Amino acid sequence: MPKINQSEINDVARRMARERFQLPDGADFYSLHAQRDKTDIGERMNIALAAIEEANKAKLEGVFREVDFNSESKLGQTRDRNARLKLLLEDFATPKLDLRPSVVGEEDVIGNVYEYLLERFASDAGKKAGEFYTPGQVSKLLAILLFNKGKTHGDVLFIDASREFKDAKNQNVLTDEHLEKIVTTHKAFQTVEKYAYRATPQELADNDFNLNIPRYVDTFEEEAEIDLDSVKQEITTLESQLATVRGKMADHLKELRL
Repeated sequence: MPKINQSEINDVARRMARERFQLPDGADFYSLHAQRDKTDIGERMNIALAAIEEANKAKLEGVFREVDFNSESKLGQTRDRNARLKLLLEDFATPKLDLRPSVVGEEDVIGNVYEYLLERFASDAGKKAGEFYTPGQVSKLLAILLFNKGKTHGDVLFIDASREFKDAKNQNVLTDEHLEKIVTTHKAFQTVEKYAYRATPQELADNDFNLNIPRYVDTFEEEAEIDLDSVKQEITTLESQLATVRGKMADHLKELRL
C-alpha cells in the first residue's frame, strides 16, 4: 500500500471540507483498509457507504441501496466473504492503483476507466448498445479533424473510409494505421480515387447540397467479365462426369439386385 503521511491526510481533509461532496470520518478507504482483518468487515463497508450517502443526500440518496458487502448469496458465507473483501481492499491498496494527483498528474484515470467499461459493454452487447457509444478512436479522429483549421477555400473533402477497419467481436475497430490514412488524406485535401473527393461549392449546389458521401466518392468495383464459353465448357464437363457416376451407380445396384 502506498505510504500516506499525516500531512497528506490533513490536506485531503482540508480540501474535502471545501467540496460539495463530503466524506465522513471513518468512511474513507484507508480506514476500511486498516480494518480488513475484522470478522465483520462486510458490515463495516456497508456502514461506510451508508454514511457517505447520508452526508451527500442531494447527490447520492439511494445510490448504494442495492450494494451489500455482507451478502451471503453474492459473496459467500462469512469466512469466504471476509477473505474476498480483504483481498479486494488489499488489491486496491497496491501502488499500481495509487490514483493520487501527485502520482497520476493530470491523467483522467476515472474517466478512462469509465470509457473502457462503456466500450466493453458496447462490444459485448452488440450493435444495439454500440449505436449509443462513440469509440475512442472515432472521438480522437473528430478532435484531429475539427482542430485542423486554416482553409482559405470553400471546398469540401469527402472521405469514404467505410472499408478501413479491423474486424472485432461485435464492433469493427479503427486502427492507428486507418486513423493515419484518414488524417493524411484530410491534410492533403486532394481527390484520391475510390477513397476521397474534393468537391467545390458549385458541385455541392448542383447536388442540392446533399452531403451523402457516395454521391461524390465512387467506390464501385467492376466485376470481372464472365467467360461464357468457359462456363459452358465447365457445365458440359460436369454433366459428363455426372453421367459416368450415374452409370457406375446403376451397375452397383444391378450387382446388388436392387
